[in-house]
Amino acid sequence: MPNFKELVVKYTEDDSIYSDVIPILQNEAKDAPVAIMYQPEFITIMNFFRAFLQENEYSNRALICCKDAIACNPANYTAWVYLRSCLEKLNCNLYDELKYCDQMGKDHPKNYQLWNHRRKLVEILYKNKKQDDTININKLVLNELKSIEDALQRDTKNYHVWSYRQWLVHYFNNYTQEISFIDKMLNDDIRNNSAWNHKYFVNKETTNFNKDFIDEELLKIMKLIELDIHNDSSWRYLEGFFQLEHFNLQDHGTVIISFSQNILNNNDEKCINALSLLVELCILYIKNNDTNMEEKINKKELASTYLLKLSNYDEIRKMYWLDRLNNLPN
Repeated sequence: MPNFKELVVKYTEDDSIYSDVIPILQNEAKDAPVAIMYQPEFITIMNFFRAFLQENEYSNRALICCKDAIACNPANYTAWVYLRSCLEKLNCNLYDELKYCDQMGKDHPKNYQLWNHRRKLVEILYKNKKQDDTININKLVLNELKSIEDALQRDTKNYHVWSYRQWLVHYFNNYTQEISFIDKMLNDDIRNNSAWNHKYFVNKETTNFNKDFIDEELLKIMKLIELDIHNDSSWRYLEGFFQLEHFNLQDHGTVIISFSQNILNNNDEKCINALSLLVELCILYIKNNDTNMEEKINKKELASTYLLKLSNYDEIRKMYWLDRLNNLPN
């Protein structure tokens, strides 16, 4: 938390650079039923911030006031937007601003405005590259990836950090480090759902899940599932293949059925993930126009068996599985 008393001193000194600024008070109803108990220092800083905002002043003192307002309330969207305007108008060093983001990220790692600000800074740097040869985009991307890794070391499942990484690699079409990075993250924690989500995103962007890739990836995923058969993330990743254009129900589906049944037979007959995946796969066969009637009947019987087992083994979702059983397609 910032020391508000230290922040506010510069605004109240007689010889302050802010002495000519007329603060704008917040319009608070005097008879408000529930008045917000702002700290006096917070009120002072925000009064000066509103004054700069109204005058559209872009100066070093306005920039400092923006950062003080952000220190008071890091979720203040208006302060972040005004800060970026000051940075651009004053032609500030945006690399220094990225370092400021690094420091803010340690105290406010899940602040949307912070990560959005970082994204805008990178976009500005990329846009300015045409006029500024000193901007090295490859170095910029590597530095951002390093900052992301540092942030993920503090919280491996921070949604904002993962979202920023996806935006970054997509924006610059730079996926060279992603596979090794994902492998490392999954090796550290096979249940890291964020890493599995990123894996799906990267593979989609780089391979479009073509048939050859699916052939190879299925073998890899089945090995990863065997490391922890009760890991929802790996099974959901596998299920995501069902809707892919190049997923072949007869070829790939047969492999997955055999694998899932082996898990039930050799590892755990009550494995919820294996049973639920088999249900979804059976339904795909039933709905597929190329499936003959005999096979549809067989797959519906299997789906019914799996759903009955799920209703017995998964008591929390018992009624859900029974509802699925009663509404199986023909």
